[in-house]
Amino acid sequence: MALISSHIFRNLGYMAVAQVAAGICGFFTLVVLSRALGPANFGILGFGTAVLAFVGLLTTLGTDQYGAREISRAEGPVGRICARLVGLRLVLAAVSYLALLAFAAWGNRGSTEADILMIQGTGVFVTALTLDFIFQGMRRLEWVAVRQIATAAIVLAAAFFLVHGAGDLYAAAWIYPIAGAAVVIVVLVAGVRRVIAFRLDGPAAGLGTIMSAVVPIAVSGTMQAVILNTDVVMLGLFRDNEEVGLYTAIMRLVLFALMPAGLVVAAMFPELARKMDSPTAMRDGAKQFATLLLFIGFPLPCLVLIVPEQTVGLIYGESFMAATAVVAPMMSFVLIIYLRMIFGTPLVAWNMERQHMKLSILAAVTNVVLNAALIPSYGMLGAVAASLASQVVAMLGYGWVFRRHVGELICRVPFMVALCAGGASLVTMACLSALDARLGGIHALAYLAIAGTVFGWSYLAGGYFLVRPLWRQD
Repeated sequence: MALISSHIFRNLGYMAVAQVAAGICGFFTLVVLSRALGPANFGILGFGTAVLAFVGLLTTLGTDQYGAREISRAEGPVGRICARLVGLRLVLAAVSYLALLAFAAWGNRGSTEADILMIQGTGVFVTALTLDFIFQGMRRLEWVAVRQIATAAIVLAAAFFLVHGAGDLYAAAWIYPIAGAAVVIVVLVAGVRRVIAFRLDGPAAGLGTIMSAVVPIAVSGTMQAVILNTDVVMLGLFRDNEEVGLYTAIMRLVLFALMPAGLVVAAMFPELARKMDSPTAMRDGAKQFATLLLFIGFPLPCLVLIVPEQTVGLIYGESFMAATAVVAPMMSFVLIIYLRMIFGTPLVAWNMERQHMKLSILAAVTNVVLNAALIPSYGMLGAVAASLASQVVAMLGYGWVFRRHVGELICRVPFMVALCAGGASLVTMACLSALDARLGGIHALAYLAIAGTVFGWSYLAGGYFLVRPLWRQD
């Protein structure tokens, strides 16, 4: 397998810086909001975020992946492609907001909850004008990195200065759409003009052709949103705001743990889209993608599995400690998502979105049925069980289709990365056990710092011997 090319390495560098910077800002934003608002109000925000995830998918309707794929393959100007997709997204944003109004009226969860939901819903217009797919397709991810860092920094600053208690719930809701809009407008004016000289020239598919391609992608994305967010929505409908807040807190950890996935997919998706010439090219591209994705993605969920109480206590405080009951299954859920992605993402890149869509629907139906059956009686534990089961269904289905087209499941990659992560986890737990026996109680921050340091060095050492050789395989 070929080594990483220079432009992939450059874009990975941009996205790595963005993910680290945005992750740090997001972490402190989470600390500020959760501690200031408390579990119940934090649950109101979390419920709105989960609902907005579905509405946001209606706004983009698969145009992110479609646009990145088509632009990456285009040899001439792409202005007309971009203009047509942006116009479609703005129309869909208006439809999405109307759908959100109807949901708020139907939900009958109270005036405060409805108001917060409509405030958060203004973000659909920001989503419509977030044109990361252009930069991704043209392999100019420095602009995506700038947008992510600037948005995260503004959100953190606004949260710190504006949110001080439960009475600032409305201010907290306005922060995200306003910050996002401010940055998106700058990127739209400066970045797009510089990168593609936004003119209405170049070839573009007709609306019917576009819709036939984006609808299967959109359905698949919607099904993944169902798996990630239906549990929060159903908890909001069947349980109280406090339980929703506890569960949302752990779901935010899940999103942090999945941040490396966005980094790798943004950099590698255009490369996967180009490797359709033969099963050999597809296999080599998938191996490179899987190795990067798993090696970068596995450490954080494994580390949280080792120190769940210290993680929750440090970030959220004592009022959220009941949420530790679902940390272990949630981090297992993250690991399964990464395994599912090494099979599912290449299918979309290789124009197999219809097979991907059918399997996504099956996984989502599994999730909805299990959530409806388990949440009323078991609450958070039922929600996470449903999520785990649906991701396993998706992983097995994508793996089956992947093997049919590529000829193998590239099993050695996840096995070596899992072996590396498992060894680092055992070393870290042994060190922490010895430290506890010798020193007794240690402050959570110091405990996490020690755990992270030991795990990090052990993981890198294991990766040198177990994962590095995978880069040079033919």
